[in-house]
Amino acid sequence: MSGDPAGVVALRRRLAAWLRSEGYTSDPRIVAAFAAVPRHWFLRSFYLPGDPSFAPVRFDPADPDPDLLRAVYTNQALVTRLEKGVPVSSSSEPAVMAVMLEALAAAPGERVLEVGTGTGYNAALLAFLVGVEGRVVSLDISEAVASEAAGALQEGGFHQVEVHAADGRAGWPGQAPYDRIIVTAASRLHRAWVGQLRDGGTLVLPFAVEPGSAPILGLRREGVRLHGRFGLYAHFMPLRGDPVCCRRGAALPLTPASQPGLDGTDLADLWDIGLFLALELPRSFAWVLAPDGLRVPAIRTEGGTAAWAPGALLTAGRRPPVQTLAWLLERWTRLGRPRLGDYVAEAWVGRPPPAPPARMWLLPGDPAISLHLA
Repeated sequence: MSGDPAGVVALRRRLAAWLRSEGYTSDPRIVAAFAAVPRHWFLRSFYLPGDPSFAPVRFDPADPDPDLLRAVYTNQALVTRLEKGVPVSSSSEPAVMAVMLEALAAAPGERVLEVGTGTGYNAALLAFLVGVEGRVVSLDISEAVASEAAGALQEGGFHQVEVHAADGRAGWPGQAPYDRIIVTAASRLHRAWVGQLRDGGTLVLPFAVEPGSAPILGLRREGVRLHGRFGLYAHFMPLRGDPVCCRRGAALPLTPASQPGLDGTDLADLWDIGLFLALELPRSFAWVLAPDGLRVPAIRTEGGTAAWAPGALLTAGRRPPVQTLAWLLERWTRLGRPRLGDYVAEAWVGRPPPAPPARMWLLPGDPAISLHLA
C-alpha cells in the first residue's frame, strides 16, 4: 500500500474518536482499528448518498479527490455495486460496524469467519483485531466482489485474510472450527454456521426478523445452546440466496382512522412497535409510507391496511384491520412496551428448548430462534 494521502490519518482518527464519543464502541482496540485501517483503500467506485443521479463516482485510493475522501470518512454507508438497479454490495456504516465488532469481541490469535466480504474493509479491521497470529476467512457469493476485495487486502498488507468466492450460507468447513463468526448481510440462522462455531464461540449477524430491518444479534454457543440479545436496529442488504423477504415500504393512500392513536408514544417507539407487530403477525406485517413520507409499521390484510404513526392510526382500504392493530398495541403496552434489548434469543441444536417460556415467539431458521422477554 502506498503512502497515505495528505490528511487521511487525521480523518481516520477523527472517525475513530467520533465512534467512541457517540457510544458505538468503548473498546480501545476497536477504536485503534478504525484509526489505523484506511477505509478509502478498499474503494474503487461508489454511489454518493443523496445524489439524485445515482451515478457511480470513480475513486482512486492512491490519489483521491479531497472532497470524496472526506465523504469516505463520515458515518455513512456507501453502495459500491448495483445489479439491475438494486444495491448488492456496499461499505457498511462505520457505527454499525463498530457495534458488531464490539459484540464479536475478536481477540488476538483467534480464527474468524466473515460471511459477506464486500469491499474488504471489515475483513481488514478483523485482521487488525486478531493480529498476525490470527486468521480471517472471508466469503462473498460474487466472484467479482471477492476478487477485488482480495486484491485490496493483499496490496494493503493484510496477509492473514483469505477470501473465497462462495455461498456463505455453507460457511467454510476447511478452516473450522471458528472462534468468531460475523455475518454482514441480513439473514436467518444457518446450521453450517452453528456447526462451524466452536463451543464458547460468538456469532454476530443482522438477524432478518421481518421485512425492512435486521437488528444486530449476538449469540454465544454453549454446547447445544446458543443465547444472546439484540444490540441495535439496522438495515442491511439481504444475504444473497437467503429466502428472506425484504419488501420496500409501499406507498398507500393512508388517512387518519376514527380510532385514536396510542397515548404516550412518539417517533422513538417506531422500531419497537414494528418489531412487536412483526413478531405477533409475521405474515401480515409490512412497512408502509405515511402521507408525510415516514415509513411506519402496519398490518395488511385482503380488506385493507392499518398502520401506526406517532399520535395516530392510519388506514387504507374498505375493511382495514384497525381493531386488530389497536388490540396489538394494547398488548404491547400490557407487556411493558418492550424495547429491542428486552428480548432474549435462544437457539437449540438438535432439540427443542427444555422448558419454553409462557410468552415466546419462534423465528424461522436452521435452527429456529426463540425470543422471550427478560
